[in-house]
Amino acid sequence: MTLQGNAVRALNPQHDWTMGNGSAGYLQGNAAIAQQVNCRILQILGECFWDATAGIAWFQWLSSKSPGGLALAIQTVINNSVNVVGINLPTPVFALNPNTRAFTITWNIQTVFTKSFSGSVTAPSA
Repeated sequence: MTLQGNAVRALNPQHDWTMGNGSAGYLQGNAAIAQQVNCRILQILGECFWDATAGIAWFQWLSSKSPGGLALAIQTVINNSVNVVGINLPTPVFALNPNTRAFTITWNIQTVFTKSFSGSVTAPSA
C-alpha cells in the first residue's frame, strides 16, 4: 500500500494514535478527511499551542444556549478543513443523549473525492 498525500495516522476509540501497523495504521481519502473533521470539531478553542485560534469555544456556546451560534462555529470549522469543498446540510445535526450526556454531531460534506460524504462525532460527557 502506497500512502497518498492526505494520509493521516489512524486514531483508536480513545483518540490515541495507532502504532505498529505500518501503512495499515494510516487513513487515506474520505476516511482521513472524516477523522480530521471530527478532531477539529472536538478541539477546544485555544487548546492547540501553535494555533490558538483553532477549535470551537465550546464552553461559551454551550453556556449561551445559542444553537445557531454553535452551528455556525461547527460549520466554520468543517469548511476550513483540508480537502472539504462544501457542506451539504444547511446546519449540522445535534443530538444529546440525556442518559449518558454524550453530545453527537452528524455532518454531510462534499470533499475532493466525492459529492456527499457523511459522518458523525460524539463528545463524551466529562
